[in-house]
Amino acid sequence: MNSIAENSKPLTAQITLPRAAAFVEWLVDHWRDKGVEIRHVEPERVQMVLAEVGMVELQVAGARKLGCAVQTVTLQMGELMQLSLTEHLGEFADEMDWPDGSWNIVWNGQSPRSPAQLHVMNVISNHALTPQMRRVRLQCDDLGAFANAGLHVRMLLPAPGHEPAWPTLTDDGRLQWPPGKPRMARRTYTIRDIDEAASWIDIDVLLHADGDGASPGSVWAENAQPGSSVGVLSPASGLLPRAAHYVLMADACALPAAARMAQMLPADHTTSLLLWVANDAERAAFDVLPTLVQPDWICAGAPGASSPEIARVLDWLARQNYHRPDTVLWVAGGLPLTQAVRRWLADQPALPSVRKMIHTYWR
Repeated sequence: MNSIAENSKPLTAQITLPRAAAFVEWLVDHWRDKGVEIRHVEPERVQMVLAEVGMVELQVAGARKLGCAVQTVTLQMGELMQLSLTEHLGEFADEMDWPDGSWNIVWNGQSPRSPAQLHVMNVISNHALTPQMRRVRLQCDDLGAFANAGLHVRMLLPAPGHEPAWPTLTDDGRLQWPPGKPRMARRTYTIRDIDEAASWIDIDVLLHADGDGASPGSVWAENAQPGSSVGVLSPASGLLPRAAHYVLMADACALPAAARMAQMLPADHTTSLLLWVANDAERAAFDVLPTLVQPDWICAGAPGASSPEIARVLDWLARQNYHRPDTVLWVAGGLPLTQAVRRWLADQPALPSVRKMIHTYWR
């Protein structure tokens, strides 16, 4: 982890919610799958260390109370972490089906950035890159907040055929929905491309199942028509740190992120890249010039999930060169894939100097 910001003091907060310990367990499980280092300091106290960001400590102080401390590498990361914690509390409350006002977070220290971070964007176009990948172009008059701030955006997806009733953002960054109006599904997607001068961004969405049916993101991407609107929250992090050598691996869900990063990598680097899609037709979704990177491919099975192909991923990883100085390993995809990669890494004691970024994009 980078050094904590010079002279920075921990940001502290008091959190109240109906099931304090359950939220800590949920957040630990959620962030562990994204590669966050978890340190159980004592039974009721946990520290979560996020590479390139900082550390969050949660202390269970009662059935309905949590103490929270955040210390980050930069002040901007502090702002983003405060907003992220607020959003995770809101997501947990949604899963628990709690009413508005059932939880609260009060910060002592630096406040989140301006709450004016919900952008309502209009769909310009929607077309199929491949049978399973849609590219949706969105228009927004002010893309300054999205140009250089991160790789991903969090989106509020209106249900087809329903007029959206947009929430407001409170001073502490939480979404406040209009009374009696349904909440929209929230999903995170990669900014595949952006043109600030022309006021548009592209979002690539993989069409796939989620539980018993199509995911809310798939439903939205299949039905989004030019002129329809979608909510886009401020960008999140995810950009790769600067390095001399990159070993990158992505399944179909993470392919847009791999493509965007391949286009953003510094000129003085070397890259090995493996992409896993369902079949040869899906390769067209990776529309990156071969002069930038020439990936290896797995075109079979269920990307991110099927065991034979996961074994092929691990074999590919084992054959890469990790002895070059200043190497970053980035793997993103389904939970079965990332769990297997983490188990493989645990048996590789010769890779301590490699910066490892393993991200679960779906379960």
